[in-house]
Amino acid sequence: MLTLTFPQVRVIYWETSRRTPDLIKIRLKFTKDAYYDFEVPVFKFPDHSIVELEELHMVILLPLHALKLRKQIASARTPERRRELFRKLPALHAEIGDAIDWAQQAGDIMPGDAAEAGRLMDRLFTELYKRVTKNMRR
Repeated sequence: MLTLTFPQVRVIYWETSRRTPDLIKIRLKFTKDAYYDFEVPVFKFPDHSIVELEELHMVILLPLHALKLRKQIASARTPERRRELFRKLPALHAEIGDAIDWAQQAGDIMPGDAAEAGRLMDRLFTELYKRVTKNMRR
């Protein structure tokens, strides 16, 4: 018998709600009649901190941590709350950047991947800053 070994399979939800499942059923279909059903755990991204992502060796996802603020900013009810969230962006940017640097030094990601993660983070934050600044004018 030949055994195929797959890495840990997870379905990642970038945004979640109370109805987000903990498991998802997946069917691998090989031919007309051959298939394999299995359950895959859901990774609820918003539930995890930067430190947890580092510990889970999911550093390459760190730039997307900026998306957590996007939902908070969108639901901010007052201009004061939007400004408060806006002031958190530089510290969050620095924290993610430090985590990417640490992961590269620890050998968890290659220098090229760290540079790409940094570019992605900068791009996400630029877009987020634009939207926050635009919303603050309202």
